[in-house]
Amino acid sequence: MQELSPVDHSFVIAMAKAPTPVVTTAYLQQELGKPKNYLSMYRKRLLDAQLIKSPARGMLEFTLPYFKEYILENLKFYA
Repeated sequence: MQELSPVDHSFVIAMAKAPTPVVTTAYLQQELGKPKNYLSMYRKRLLDAQLIKSPARGMLEFTLPYFKEYILENLKFYA
């Protein structure tokens, strides 16, 4: 995750901390305290990097199995 920007890191960490595997963009807006248009740029970057995918409109999930668990276990390195 070193090639990710600090905002990308925040986005991924917020997704990992979500109580469900599929996260809504509304949840991320609330957790990060940023407007939808601000988050859309970082959402696109992570989609393009194939780190996340969008199974439905307004929904996001990690593409790699167990990536959420990896992030949570190694949070001290990324926070």
